[in-house]
Amino acid sequence: MNLNELWKFISDNADALGVLLTLATIFGGIIGFLLKIIWERVTKSSERKNTTITNLEKTISNQQNEISSLKNELQHYHSVTKSNDGEVLIQIETSTKICPICWNSSGKAIPVFDDGHGYYKCTICNHKGIFDYAKREADKKQQDDFINQIAAINEQHNNYFNKNGWF
Repeated sequence: MNLNELWKFISDNADALGVLLTLATIFGGIIGFLLKIIWERVTKSSERKNTTITNLEKTISNQQNEISSLKNELQHYHSVTKSNDGEVLIQIETSTKICPICWNSSGKAIPVFDDGHGYYKCTICNHKGIFDYAKREADKKQQDDFINQIAAINEQHNNYFNKNGWF
């Protein structure tokens, strides 16, 4: 087909070609509109997914921080153990005896010391407790022995005075 024949065909079928071009333009517009809607939905879906991912990342980060904090707190409380020889706690790392009341209420390690009789008094909370069971028992036994000695002496005096009179 040469150029003249093509021009004659277009001239003879101008109305049909106009309709075809109009339909093609309408279909192009519809396809463009549909592509725009699909693109917006994909973009919104992608934005929602990105927002969800960002929120989940923040949640994970917050939970990791909380876990780390709880691990540190747990490690802090595992750094002490109950004493077998008194009503005190012992810091494992330093073997220092500390007040259990201060430790349980504030987490502070307040050292306590023997008063010489197996007891202690906390300088912060004034809690009194047994520092050393063995020392306390030894001190109690010494007191009981002393009381028994005084009772024996008293009985001897009573027997003497009952037998010999007071004067």
